[in-house]
Amino acid sequence: MITSRRILPFGAAVLLASGLAVLAADKPADKPAATPEAAAPAPAAQPAAKMDQDVLGDMMPAARPAIKPLTPAEADAKLSFIPDPAAKSDGYVLAAAELKKLLRPVFAMAAEQGRLPSDEEIRMLARQTAQVLLDQHLLSAECAKDGFKVDADAANKQFETAVASNPMGKEKLDEMLKAQGLTRDDIIQKMATDIMIRNWVKEKIQPTIKVDDAALKKFYEENVARFKSSESFSAAHILIKVDAGADDATKAKAKAAAEQILADLKKGGDFAAIAKEKSDCPSGKAAGGDLGTFEKGQMVPAFEDAMTKLKKDELSGVVETEFGFHIIKGGEHKVAGTRAFEEVKTFIQPYLERRELDTVMQAKIADLRKTAHAEVCLPELPADAAPVELKK
Repeated sequence: MITSRRILPFGAAVLLASGLAVLAADKPADKPAATPEAAAPAPAAQPAAKMDQDVLGDMMPAARPAIKPLTPAEADAKLSFIPDPAAKSDGYVLAAAELKKLLRPVFAMAAEQGRLPSDEEIRMLARQTAQVLLDQHLLSAECAKDGFKVDADAANKQFETAVASNPMGKEKLDEMLKAQGLTRDDIIQKMATDIMIRNWVKEKIQPTIKVDDAALKKFYEENVARFKSSESFSAAHILIKVDAGADDATKAKAKAAAEQILADLKKGGDFAAIAKEKSDCPSGKAAGGDLGTFEKGQMVPAFEDAMTKLKKDELSGVVETEFGFHIIKGGEHKVAGTRAFEEVKTFIQPYLERRELDTVMQAKIADLRKTAHAEVCLPELPADAAPVELKK
């Protein structure tokens, strides 16, 4: 529930440090989107100019092959810059050894992705992790004052669910943890504390966050450009594919097949069922020919010219494009415009509440740090430093 990367509950950070960033995502169903426009219903991400990708396949770059990971001793050498203690506050000391233990798996994770983190990335991640550990201690103490306790069973269930959905697999995960001197219990204990802090925020802090209609309206008026929409269409189609360079006989055969499908549709045939059976576009089998929503200018010209003349549920004739022969079924047509405040206020509200929660939590943690004389002993990060995310 806390959005600032500087105050993220430690479950997320420790899993990143353990090479399990994808497991860290605790995403409750009611979690608001990061921005109001992201929360709003978006056009379906279906083929537009990308129809050629649907037909010919989307060529994705190959992942880099894994490289040999560093040994624990080699990883420790990379982490030798960490002072002892790495962080401290009244009644708490983060030893360098503990921080190194949590950071070693970063090298294994990066090796799986075909790269090793730079010295700068490691230094940034070390400070971020030390800060989160320190903040976790401070927040845990607040939780204890309010009677909150860790729930090991809930953490274990969350961990098992995350592992089951992670492509790394249980065996590979255990091997990686063992190689870096970690166990599942190490991760689960941190997740249990994370869950406790999240519950505390949900019950003690979040109810204090209030955003009134005046604030919603003010945000809308100041950001009205975010809520502008372009002219858009939806449609479905059935494609009889013709390869580039096909001879006239092949084209004639494909066109005849398309004409027969059109005749069957006019006799009452079910468009989606026929698309699933006979269309050569992946949209046929996946969605009964539904192409979703797309903006004007995204489809190839011949297809778009025919489509824009259709009323909802009206069928086109046989339309030829460079992909072959199509039968198009008209869908919705939305004109360009600005979405009304009443339409988008339900998306603005959780965004502003989330932003206010972040502000309140940052102030709360700043106060806790000051009171407890909290200090991270690693070098300061540049003011514009972005949180480290090790990706492929």
